[in-house]
Amino acid sequence: MCLVKLPPDFRVAFVFFHTFSGRNRLEATPGVRHPKISLMRTYSHALLSRTVAERASDRGLAAPAVLGAVMPDVPIAVGVGWLFLRRGGGFGRGEFESEVCARTVFRGPDAALHSVLPIGTALALRTITGKAGDMDGALLAFLLGWAGHVVTDALTHTEDARPTFWPFSGWRFRGPVSYWDRRHHARAFSMLEHASLLLAVGEVLRQGAGKRQRRRR
Repeated sequence: MCLVKLPPDFRVAFVFFHTFSGRNRLEATPGVRHPKISLMRTYSHALLSRTVAERASDRGLAAPAVLGAVMPDVPIAVGVGWLFLRRGGGFGRGEFESEVCARTVFRGPDAALHSVLPIGTALALRTITGKAGDMDGALLAFLLGWAGHVVTDALTHTEDARPTFWPFSGWRFRGPVSYWDRRHHARAFSMLEHASLLLAVGEVLRQGAGKRQRRRR
């Protein structure tokens, strides 16, 4: 099963909006089982990671933190773009399921980037070999943005949880809430999520105003 519940035919702008917002779900073709691929709202990962990075350091680490935070959602977005180009325009939900969700070239990277093993290994190696400096700070911000995405998705996916220890195990940790499924507190979570985003936007504006004032001095 993939994400976003869509009409039979749609255009790429509509697809990308729903893919990155995680707004609805796309029901699987009856009788066909595909691995579940779904995304938390990518803009939430980006904005919240940027806000945390800016508050944690004044070394300009927001950009690598945001890159790390959005990276796990890139494979499916690439798949959507590829399918649009291949079809030469609109395509239906069946094509999306069979051409993107069921293809290992997209499903594999999505699973890898949402597994705790690659990011855990990367953080461990950085801890062992890391040195102080701007490049190391940027790398750490990138890895923490990635880790934040993985942890957040693990906590906000229930029925559509990904394999936690891919590729060595198919076991899935099922989070306590779902960002989209109302049976698992989606409405309350969505309100909390977007309230946090409003606070994050306010913080970004405050940080920007503070930087402008310091430059004027």
